[in-house]
Amino acid sequence: MSTSGNYAKYTGLGGGGGGGGGGTYTGSSPTTVTVGGLPSGSAIAGETFTQILQSMLVPFLAPSFSSFAISGQATSLEVGYPTASGSQSFTFSFANAGNVAANTLSIIDVTTSTTLASGLPVTSPESANIGGPFTLTAPGSHSWKGQATDTQSTVFSSGNFTVSWFFKDFYGTNTNPTLAASDILALTGNLASGFAQTRSFAAGGYKYYCWPDTFGSPTASTGFKDTSNGLPVAMATVTDNAAYSNVQNGWYYALVSVTNTAPTPVTTSYRVYRTQNVLGGTITIQVS
Repeated sequence: MSTSGNYAKYTGLGGGGGGGGGGTYTGSSPTTVTVGGLPSGSAIAGETFTQILQSMLVPFLAPSFSSFAISGQATSLEVGYPTASGSQSFTFSFANAGNVAANTLSIIDVTTSTTLASGLPVTSPESANIGGPFTLTAPGSHSWKGQATDTQSTVFSSGNFTVSWFFKDFYGTNTNPTLAASDILALTGNLASGFAQTRSFAAGGYKYYCWPDTFGSPTASTGFKDTSNGLPVAMATVTDNAAYSNVQNGWYYALVSVTNTAPTPVTTSYRVYRTQNVLGGTITIQVS
């Protein structure tokens, strides 16, 4: 029997049935097996054979956001530094973009639960007024996201675009036995959320680590370790200098109030850890 004959038998179209795949399925429903993109348990009674074939052979591919961002906005800032403000360009992309309904893009401030713009075209980039600038004076974050609707009326969202604020930690070499705030700021600084790190130091002078008091202390005994031999590094105590009068987990440290150089200056208390001795050679120290 020919393929066209089989088709006529099951559709009731007859040999001269038009090419549109008409005819309505009136057999058993729902489906009991998965065929292509048509899952088991699908109700198919009353659907046309074209609809059923399309479900099996070319199922709907739900779109999703591949990216979403504020153009040019850094995602990591030191406390006291601002975000951009006012009208900003949002860039985005979609997987299965052909299944995104036109003019359904919304831009949402997640942190304030505010819809900044809606009904926007779904072609990147698009602009929205974010307000601001936003400036945090303690570690934290601010987030935005995109939202759109697919051609089957399902709303879907992007992942969050998040700007986070951090304190800096500092490390470096200095010949002074103690450090003032200006000396700390002159060391190498990095945005950080904790004290764990591994740093290489130039020859000569004391080796210093400085971080916000809120970061806490390295572990006892092995918190400062020479990576070349795995041995603990001897660090200054109150016996070496009265400034190192604070102690946690056996590690002594000084406390210095430091104000950063941000547009909105932030002052916080920093721990200062120093090697016990001036070290003539280079060294790499792991803090954990």
